[in-house]
Amino acid sequence: GSKSMTQAFGRHPNGYFALIEMIKDWVYLLPLPGDVGAAGKDPTKYAPGSARVAIVQFSGDKNTLGASSALVSDAGAKGRLSGYIPELRQDLSFQEHNHMAKDTYLFDALEMASGLLSGPTYPVDGRKKIVLVLLGSPVMDESKLAGPLGNIQATGVHLVGVVVRRSDSHATLDNDAMASLQPIVTEPKIAHFENIAIDNLRAKVFDKWCNPSTAWGSWLVDLKTTDSHLPCSFHGGSAECNRDSGCMWDDGLVACTVTPCLQYCSRDQCVDLSDPVHRCQFNVTGDSTCTKEKVCAYPDEPTCMNDYECVWTNKCEPAPCQHHTESACVSDVAGCEWASAKKCIVKKCTHTTTEKCLADPEGCEWDQAASKCGPKTCVYTEEEKCTDDPKCDWKNSKCEKKRCVEYLEEGSCINEAGCEWEVNVSPAYCKETHCSRWTAKGDCNLDAACAWDGIICVPSTCRRHNGKPCHCADDSSCFWVGSRNSCVEAAFGACPPLDIVVLFDGTESMQ
Repeated sequence: GSKSMTQAFGRHPNGYFALIEMIKDWVYLLPLPGDVGAAGKDPTKYAPGSARVAIVQFSGDKNTLGASSALVSDAGAKGRLSGYIPELRQDLSFQEHNHMAKDTYLFDALEMASGLLSGPTYPVDGRKKIVLVLLGSPVMDESKLAGPLGNIQATGVHLVGVVVRRSDSHATLDNDAMASLQPIVTEPKIAHFENIAIDNLRAKVFDKWCNPSTAWGSWLVDLKTTDSHLPCSFHGGSAECNRDSGCMWDDGLVACTVTPCLQYCSRDQCVDLSDPVHRCQFNVTGDSTCTKEKVCAYPDEPTCMNDYECVWTNKCEPAPCQHHTESACVSDVAGCEWASAKKCIVKKCTHTTTEKCLADPEGCEWDQAASKCGPKTCVYTEEEKCTDDPKCDWKNSKCEKKRCVEYLEEGSCINEAGCEWEVNVSPAYCKETHCSRWTAKGDCNLDAACAWDGIICVPSTCRRHNGKPCHCADDSSCFWVGSRNSCVEAAFGACPPLDIVVLFDGTESMQ
């Protein structure tokens, strides 16, 4: 409710009213259970997945004392948690007509929020607790917030902060607001903070609230513990997708899709698709719907482990990395890799610290240059197994790693002279280039695939035929350019003089 909200925000002539309207649209779409604010500790109509909301405006000035920097409605829910739309409509209407229009003072509002989400009148039923701060200008009393912030942290409340900008560009005011709000949100801050233009508030915050594949939903929704049906697009991996009764993983699309079972409304239609592919079942005792048969619903470990699609981890669950194509395998967020035996396996040695990596009983090693952990290689005790592995050599009656194999990341690999990243096998690895094995000019030049560049041995190019037109013409991969008395690669034989600027994607998506 600060003065900054009275200015134009994007296409909105008044940021305050725009914010109220967006909150209103969001609240009306929430799964509200119908409990009035007076329900307090006993929200009789509260159901799993439903929500209650409290509306509090904050503003003030340096002379603010008491609760005058936090404003709640004098009707409706009166600032209490409510799941009843008529009450919340009154609260929002009140706020729409009572803009405080002072400076950005947050203390009293945080104090009030802390009280609403704790104390003897607060229900103890495991629900998530969230304080959402929507901010348009820098907080001016941040030095006084330690008390309410401590209470919020102690009671398991998630403090989420959103800086609402006027436009897509970042003004100094927006950066200052971010600097004051980001430090006080819950850790990890990247999952509890956003700085966005007001027109993106609905799409990037409100609509993403319970999507577990987003930063917001990652801590709000736990896919590993819920058996309820979620929108299939929320599932990023095959195991969590197949666990959902309404979804099935499609290796071809590399995505979680809706099971066809949900399309059938009669029991006969449903039963007709009870085959091993569709695995539909009709819920006679539930809501009379056709859903996918629950996978891995075995009660004990022996029967669970008899099903190759299942794994026992204190309960029977779908086994991870059950993919039949390489693209689906490496795309799985569970952490899978395509093994040389052409099957999908769980990636090993994914530790992020040297200590945990080297202490792993599975046998891991640390790539210092790339700060990456990977499985130990070339630990064979038999010569045949050692030489069958392209990464290993049998020397002096023991198996040793070939040069370059110690680099576990492509970046550290190609930074080392004479090493290249081999992608023709899976998983890919770092290997020595063919010509780098030769360290003497004579040995290098004896290898037709190599040439001495004056310092090291490198892969041969058509330049080796420069000044030798007949040799160039005999090589099908080359082309003689008489005007330059030089031999070039055939693919470039018709090229005019060129200046080439290479633009390559260096964004995070390329990691």
